[in-house]
Amino acid sequence: MKLTGLPRHDFISCAEEFLPVDFQNHLQILRNRVGDRKLILFAPTWRYATEEACMFSESELLQLDALLAKNDAVLGIRLHPNMKAFGINSNFISDNIFHVDDLPDISIILRLASLLISDYSSIYIDYLITDNPVLLYTKDLGSYSGLRGFNYDISDFVPHHELYSDFSKVYEAISGFLGGGSLKDDKYDVVKNRFLRFSAGSANSDRVLGHVQGELV
Repeated sequence: MKLTGLPRHDFISCAEEFLPVDFQNHLQILRNRVGDRKLILFAPTWRYATEEACMFSESELLQLDALLAKNDAVLGIRLHPNMKAFGINSNFISDNIFHVDDLPDISIILRLASLLISDYSSIYIDYLITDNPVLLYTKDLGSYSGLRGFNYDISDFVPHHELYSDFSKVYEAISGFLGGGSLKDDKYDVVKNRFLRFSAGSANSDRVLGHVQGELV
């Protein structure tokens, strides 16, 4: 077994000129959509049809819409394909809140996002390579843990001390972030170092290729 880092992290952290042409085109599409505004990505994990999805209600999205407009920011919503298959969706669309499901690879969105909001999706671990803040919205922690369980204790994988268990806390955190505050505390680097051995731009794909070529010699 070789420790190489995940090759897909190179798509998040490499110089733009090294991205495949289609990725560069998708990145430009997203830039055109976002403009000069700050992008916040909301990407919750998938749920069974019988589970309550970790989504914002229409009234909550309306509050976020006003907050985003005031602070020149946008919220991009990226749903897991399984959620859409079960008919779980967020239909609220505005100039400041829109879906980014049309972009094939989430790595492009992670490159541009200034903040990631998720729940228990492992996508946040990929995002840690950017060194940008992560907010895990864990409003159903008890029921989710009982139904699904976790591979790690929650204290070992949540990258912040605060548990964001209700919308008011999430709203306050987003407001503070857009106002110039930091959402990162000392747990961020602890969690990042636990799951990511290699830093951004460390060419994980080259490392994998090197090991493969070494085995073939």
